[in-house]
Amino acid sequence: PAPVRSRGAVISSTAIRQAIAEGDLRAAAAMLGRPFSLFGTVVHGDHRGRELGFPTANLDLHHEAIPPDGVYATLAHLASGECIPSLTYVGRRPTFARDDADTAIEVHLIHTARDLYGCDLEVQFVKALRGDLRFPTPDALIVQMQADLAAALAAIAAARPSRT
Repeated sequence: PAPVRSRGAVISSTAIRQAIAEGDLRAAAAMLGRPFSLFGTVVHGDHRGRELGFPTANLDLHHEAIPPDGVYATLAHLASGECIPSLTYVGRRPTFARDDADTAIEVHLIHTARDLYGCDLEVQFVKALRGDLRFPTPDALIVQMQADLAAALAAIAAARPSRT
């Protein structure tokens, strides 16, 4: 059989992983036939997000291709079938961590508080919001996170089909 193509290029797992690594989530979604998502189990972290007023579910990924470091508008899909607007951080936490720290995947469920430790979570990426940044103080990070939250809600609202 002839290879399947998208935009003239052959669709392959290598092409999909490359699009994800380059941050071209739109191309990855086109090749996948669905939005790009990550799947992992929620594990304990440093609890720093909670201290900052933005509790996060830290994911231990199930062998996933990871997009570039940054902040993303996402939708968190729980095993119960519930879909919750979320804000996802991918990176090494440069404001708090060493430069050689492992990449973290931290998911903030917007307007929702849940104990998800040990639960599996699928995080569907809606839109990249910004790259990873080092902030001079935790307070400066909190101000940016509030702006990121507003941007995520706007992106998620724009991406959802209207119900008329």
